[in-house]
Amino acid sequence: MRLLNTTTLKFKETYTPGTQDMKYAILSHRWGDDEVSYEDFVLAQQVDEYPDWWPPSEHGRRVKKRAGYKKIKKFCSVAQELDYAWCWVDTCCIDKRSSAELSEAIDSMWKWYGNAAICLVYMSDVTTVPNPLAPEDDGAWSRFRASSWFTRCWTLQELLAPRRLIFMTAQWVKIGRISKSRTSEVSVLSKTLAREVAQATRIPEPILKRDTTIMTASIAQKMSWAAGRQATREEDVAYSLLGLFDINMPLLYGEGQKAFNRLQHEILRQSSDLTIFAWGDVYPLLFRSLLAVRPWCFSFSGNVEKSTDTGVSLRSSITNLGLEVTLDCEPVSYYPARTEPDTQTTALLINAGRIKGVDGKYSDYAIALKPEQVWVDRPTASGAPILINGRTFEWQSGGKFAGECSPNPRKEPYRLILPIT
Repeated sequence: MRLLNTTTLKFKETYTPGTQDMKYAILSHRWGDDEVSYEDFVLAQQVDEYPDWWPPSEHGRRVKKRAGYKKIKKFCSVAQELDYAWCWVDTCCIDKRSSAELSEAIDSMWKWYGNAAICLVYMSDVTTVPNPLAPEDDGAWSRFRASSWFTRCWTLQELLAPRRLIFMTAQWVKIGRISKSRTSEVSVLSKTLAREVAQATRIPEPILKRDTTIMTASIAQKMSWAAGRQATREEDVAYSLLGLFDINMPLLYGEGQKAFNRLQHEILRQSSDLTIFAWGDVYPLLFRSLLAVRPWCFSFSGNVEKSTDTGVSLRSSITNLGLEVTLDCEPVSYYPARTEPDTQTTALLINAGRIKGVDGKYSDYAIALKPEQVWVDRPTASGAPILINGRTFEWQSGGKFAGECSPNPRKEPYRLILPIT
């Protein structure tokens, strides 16, 4: 890892970042059009070491006038005021001419943000410090929530990985802090800021405040946090999620949306969380694969939690035919469409997760292994309504659209090959 000294603006390589003598501040920001690369920054620092007629000196002087260079210098100044001798900035601390270094940096990004003593969030489009006592519809808070920082793919892990964050305006004025509180007293500003960030990102406040570990969130919930975010490179939609899911995989720029498919394959190899299939509420008829094509498919899956059913199991392997799995499924008979009430077929229901209702009760979230939208009414073991592909169905004792369970409705393991491409 290459750190930048906040006083001398000189780089230093370290293999023990985050230790007591190498504590560092880290910057989270939205990239602009005039950012400074590692090569540019080195030339800027060499301006005083070469005569004026030397070509690199002229380029270095131009670099020092760029907005990206001024942003780095101001960040170093703020970090120094906070008593940090070292800092890290993704624009200049990675030599992107080296594909190996870039790949290592992306794979290590979550760890680097997690090891940082503090993360400064620079919001270049927020010019006013909101009043913590102002109502939620206050104009300053509205502009804060509308910041483009909340829309970028990479800033999601930069929000979740660090232990402490300080949000700052375009003028580097402190907006507020989010961190795990060691006391029962939390300032009004911290409470308000956490609430506003939660509203902007749809991430639960306990996770933002580090009161609840991110490990408690399901795959569907994590995907839903990335649903509205964008990246300049299509592959970065997937690569920016590697740390969030603790995945390491080769970076292949040019593969397009296949990167997100590969990410899901890797998640399936390491996890038995079936909520990875819980995205059926969004255009379920458009895709043949059981895997989503983009994170936005999970836009309405933020409330799908992991199942507590100890009988649910997933044993899988990726084959050339698809995902070969052994799942505890339940066969049911159902009517495939309301327009065909006399046509009956059979589907396998998988309990992929659960959803907590406004009354505090949980309902099962089931996935039906059929390409068409499923219509079925069936009581769960608890008597609560079951959810099929994201739709809720209340049990009815009769009616021509009421589905009937198969003669042997108990869950049994089934060996299946599922389409995932």
